[in-house]
Amino acid sequence: MEQRLYYSLARTQNSLHQYVKHILQKKRLKASPAQLAIMFLLYEKNNISMSYISNELELDNSAITRSIDRLEKYGFVKRVINSNDRREFAIEITESGMSEIQKAQKVIKEINNFIESKIKKERLAAFKEILDELNSILREELQK
Repeated sequence: MEQRLYYSLARTQNSLHQYVKHILQKKRLKASPAQLAIMFLLYEKNNISMSYISNELELDNSAITRSIDRLEKYGFVKRVINSNDRREFAIEITESGMSEIQKAQKVIKEINNFIESKIKKERLAAFKEILDELNSILREELQK
């Protein structure tokens, strides 16, 4: 079993990612799941640095830069130069980005409802608890 655990998690993560991507495209949203993660972060706390985004989402700076470039091309975010230090800039969500987020929130809710309709509530709660515990363990190991 130990040897298959990582494989099962990776396979399920990939399937979930592909499913979400398919549903987002079907609902005519432009942003990818990874781009939406950035936009949801901006929705919660706007006008933040790319390094803050990178740290919060645990992604490398180059991945964040590519996603921000694409989101900026769509008109969902914009870079704002820091008036105190012109070498620094923050990322802000635009009105168009807010509209995309509102659509995405509905779609994500539909996806969550679909999953919840297929798996018993108690099993989902236990699964989430295990995922949170595993995430904590892995984060602690990375800090060593």
